[in-house]
Amino acid sequence: MTVVPVSPPRVVFVFRRQRQERLELYRAGVGPDEMLYGLNHFNPAEFEVCWIEGDDHQWNWKRCLWYPLEVLIARQVKMGFALHIALDHLQLLRRAEVIVSTIDSCGLPIAGLKALGLLTTPCIYISQGLSDRLGQLPQPSLIHRFFRGWYRHLLQTTEQILVLGEGAVEPLVQQLQLPPDRVRCLPFGIDTQFWHPNEDTPVGDYILSVGSDLARDYHTLLQAIASLPNCRLKIVTRLEIAPTAPQVEVASEFTDLALRQLYQQAQFVIIPLQNVAQPSGQSATLQAMACGKAVILTRTIGLWEPKQMRHLENCYLVAPGNAPALEAAITYLQQHPQEVARIGAEARRTAISRYSSQRFAANLANYMTALLQDDESF
Repeated sequence: MTVVPVSPPRVVFVFRRQRQERLELYRAGVGPDEMLYGLNHFNPAEFEVCWIEGDDHQWNWKRCLWYPLEVLIARQVKMGFALHIALDHLQLLRRAEVIVSTIDSCGLPIAGLKALGLLTTPCIYISQGLSDRLGQLPQPSLIHRFFRGWYRHLLQTTEQILVLGEGAVEPLVQQLQLPPDRVRCLPFGIDTQFWHPNEDTPVGDYILSVGSDLARDYHTLLQAIASLPNCRLKIVTRLEIAPTAPQVEVASEFTDLALRQLYQQAQFVIIPLQNVAQPSGQSATLQAMACGKAVILTRTIGLWEPKQMRHLENCYLVAPGNAPALEAAITYLQQHPQEVARIGAEARRTAISRYSSQRFAANLANYMTALLQDDESF
């Protein structure tokens, strides 16, 4: 009897850009692995994993032809539509058994190809902020109706839609009028081995805030800090913000190693957010928690797991846009260093047990397996 070996299913991850760079940094030990979305943690005996990404420096005829339309879409929705990536790798996507799209600007074009019958491979679509973008369009308006209808039509072709926070499920279902069981939550995971405390590093004289996405609310943070002249604040962001007080420093473009040291030496960390459905601030919050830091975090509708992120246990939660409440939180932690240490230690335990990149990969593998087995009950 001849035993024919069975090859593991081929899974193709689709990224927008810069994953090769992130992978090289991770392999060199100078960067974390969370932006790889777990692809480095899958068992080769269970899944044959590969990935594709866009190259912003490459201008072939496909990108040149599509780019003006993508710009037009991005101006309206504030979100890209990178069709050229899917077209450049269409044959690979057709040979795959599962596609994992990690962001809307890649997933929407893949869904479009499926809607046209040019691609039939089952797709796991990870959405990050689509409902917020649609919600920012003028309503009622022809533009809103067009994009909501178009995106709803496209997403109906995808086999599984995932969001990275519980609070993002209902807004996406409502905006696109999707069946509730079509959207599930997959909590994000970070590299808890890279992001870690350093007991040999002395704590500095500053508090830290990190993040560059448009949902950051540095306006409220700066309002709170203005009333605390003895509070030194470092902000790491690529956003253009003007410090309103002499004790505020703004910088960007830190290496991962340098950013880790900033976390480790900070007294505590503040992640101020606008009240959006997207789980904004997730990466920075979890990185800081893994480094054993207490985090003051805005309690948004997009808070990824409210039952896990517990006020005064593993974080300090404040209301959106409330400068006095944020000022009070900063003052409380400054006056209670033992509480800072206790919350930080619990934060580290939460990050390891609940939000590691290994756990993220295992949960995503369950979705891939269910999709391959056509298990609609998962």
